[in-house]
Amino acid sequence: MSTIPSKIAVTYKFFQLFTVALEDTPTTKRGMHFSTIATDSNLSDEILQAFGAYLKAKKRQLKRYDEAGVNCGKILWFFYQKLLEVGAFNASVRAEIREYMDLCEYIIL
Repeated sequence: MSTIPSKIAVTYKFFQLFTVALEDTPTTKRGMHFSTIATDSNLSDEILQAFGAYLKAKKRQLKRYDEAGVNCGKILWFFYQKLLEVGAFNASVRAEIREYMDLCEYIIL
């Protein structure tokens, strides 16, 4: 663990808070989940699939932790912009996400 750069670990843990479920199961509701805090079940399947693929790709990239090729602040900003663009979550949940992102960015920088 001590060999993983802080900015990579923080960004990875941020993305771990988000999960996507394409259908209801006995334990999970369909939608995009922000930890256990909130679920947005109003997003289309297309948007959910896109977010799921993005999250999976970013976590895979961060696991390789090629620090030189990763701009963590830019990755977080892009993700948040996409949340805004598609209207994911309500304003209060997005504010909580933004506050957590601010903390992550403080550590990254």
